[in-house]
Amino acid sequence: MENHDQPKKLRAVPLIRCSTIAQADTSINDQLKSIRAYAEQKNIFLLKAHEMPGVSGSIRANIEKAVNAIIERKESGELIDAIIVYDLSRFTRSGPYHFGKLMTFLEDAEIKLIETVDDLGDSDMAPIFRVLKAEAAHRQAMSNADHSARGSRTSLEDGRRTYCSRQPYGIDRLYVNKDERPLYIMRDLGHGIRIKMDPKSLEELHRYPKGTKFKKDKLDRIVLIPGAPEQQAIVHRIFQEYFLQRRGGHLIAKSLNDQGIPSPDGGQWHSVQIRAMLRTPAYLGYGYANFRAYGIFVMQQKSSPKRLKNNNGKCLNQIRPMKEWYRVECERLVEYLPEDVRGLAAAHQKEYFERYVNGHVPKSENNPKTMSNSDRSKKYLLAGILKERTTGRDMRGSTANGGKYTYYRLSNGRSKPTSAEAFLNRTLPVPPTDSFVLEEIERLLCGADDIRPILIDEIKNQDREREGTQDEARQLNKELSTINRKVEMLLDQLGGDFADQAKKKIQKATLRKREVDDRLVEIDLGPRLNDADIVKMADLILSDLQNMLDGLAKDHDPALRQLCETLIDQATADLEKREVKFNFAIPASMLVQRDVCPATIQGSQIIPGTNKWQSIPIIAVTLVLPRKCQGDCLDPFEPKGCSDCRRKRKAA
Repeated sequence: MENHDQPKKLRAVPLIRCSTIAQADTSINDQLKSIRAYAEQKNIFLLKAHEMPGVSGSIRANIEKAVNAIIERKESGELIDAIIVYDLSRFTRSGPYHFGKLMTFLEDAEIKLIETVDDLGDSDMAPIFRVLKAEAAHRQAMSNADHSARGSRTSLEDGRRTYCSRQPYGIDRLYVNKDERPLYIMRDLGHGIRIKMDPKSLEELHRYPKGTKFKKDKLDRIVLIPGAPEQQAIVHRIFQEYFLQRRGGHLIAKSLNDQGIPSPDGGQWHSVQIRAMLRTPAYLGYGYANFRAYGIFVMQQKSSPKRLKNNNGKCLNQIRPMKEWYRVECERLVEYLPEDVRGLAAAHQKEYFERYVNGHVPKSENNPKTMSNSDRSKKYLLAGILKERTTGRDMRGSTANGGKYTYYRLSNGRSKPTSAEAFLNRTLPVPPTDSFVLEEIERLLCGADDIRPILIDEIKNQDREREGTQDEARQLNKELSTINRKVEMLLDQLGGDFADQAKKKIQKATLRKREVDDRLVEIDLGPRLNDADIVKMADLILSDLQNMLDGLAKDHDPALRQLCETLIDQATADLEKREVKFNFAIPASMLVQRDVCPATIQGSQIIPGTNKWQSIPIIAVTLVLPRKCQGDCLDPFEPKGCSDCRRKRKAA
């Protein structure tokens, strides 16, 4: 058994972040190395790291997502005492107000924040200095954004970069020096592979595999020119089939895939790619830079970057007004398209761009992105919950006939159609699907007496399963000693010829040691709930569920969504059979929240319950939809409520 006179070893999750993928190869490992050294010095046990490569710390949602993921790990039973970061800028760059919000989240979850650089621990001055460091990191991020936007705009106006970060399909980049002398051509082969070619002979000079960096001279200019002849032919074919033969993007993509012609990324074609190519102005000899606005602190503009106000740490993603676009002429591409489709393509693109003369701000940017509050989740309760059986992909909500009909569907845009695949009806009507699942949930909650014995038995079984025997404890302690001896032997090999193999074995042993430690803690605590505790816990959970049902009267739409997210363990749609299978369960989070077991005192340490609860399956039901849904089938769900017996039971 463990020696409880020893102080409890702090268990911390390393949170490692870098802003760009280009930094990930070095920054992630460097941060982890520093954190390991600090943890060894301070006797901190490191858990599985939460890595965030290529993620901006200035976007509030990014950091909140990471913090919530770590808190969920703790609520699911993992023993977590702290989050450890290299420095505060790795934790957040979104300002002191948001930093305070994050610290409140961690404080409520009883999780500390540790920095390896200038960490003040639990001193009285720590909060003040951390707020100052959070503001310093915020201002540094704003300064970096300002410099980047200014330099990017200047290079665009000087021709040192073109209007697009990646050239369109069938177009190459010609690099010329300041005297306009051609230097080399860069061609994209798909699958992330690029080649450098001689501008005269077109001989391959160098090949850049996927992920390999390429950097041009600062003064070199970029000129877009027609690309490989076979790719040009594909572009011509797409425009001619669309404008002259009146074929849609789905059929064009299907014919290209049937012939085995690789798409721009080297894989198969889908209709979104076709639609994007038809709207690409480079095929007509020009391009628009600054068409879209991406930014957190600033946007590019002619004189100096435009400071974004009240953006609150969100990444701006909108189409800018036409007066802010910057037109780049591509003289070598003016006659790229055949003459028979050039005028039709120009008219098509003019109509598209005229939609955005005044710009466009997506509605979703103004609304919280949590499903329970957005308009989409109110209209489509199972969006993000319902999965398609064969692909496992989420089904999203969509409308038809001007919004008269609503469906759950798989988007055709990202599908890669071929003649070999069978036709699949990709839609399910929303009203009957939502009505069925909500009626089942209402029936389930109103019949709480039927759930109660299942809940009591399952809580009892899960709690008793944590009890171990003395024989099991002796075997685990014996295995722990073996692991420690094995690790000591492997440490001696780290400087030798088999260092890599030794590292892998140490990692495997560390993982097993963690599992053994956790199990020994469980055995030591043993079963903690008596029969009265179990009944009390079950009744508290049922009360929570019934309160959720009562919430339908005052908070209709969000309450419906919350019910679905809470009780649906799995929802799978078979589009061929038009069946939807629902598995309902009491989630583990509700059991954790209502665990009535008091904390255990070991020595001077207070150790909470292990809280390794599992969800409790309740019922599985199947909805079979008719081929044609009309009449009552399309009526929306209206909650019927329960009889007075439930309210009398609650009062009692």
